[in-house]
Amino acid sequence: MDMDALTKELRTQRPYSIQNEYQYIYVHRVLLAYFLEKYRDRFAQLLEGEGEAKYARWREEYKMFTGCD
Repeated sequence: MDMDALTKELRTQRPYSIQNEYQYIYVHRVLLAYFLEKYRDRFAQLLEGEGEAKYARWREEYKMFTGCD
């Protein structure tokens, strides 16, 4: 399921649960962390080398823009 469909489904079940861009970003962050952990073996190669650096940079930018970890 793609993120757009997932967030639309979430909103049908919980009206107004995602109301602004920060909440969308938060949902993406949580789901990404969840799937990377749950399917660690399958996605391990994504977090090696350049992928690891990109993910770390994305987490830092997320923290900087939102003030959350």
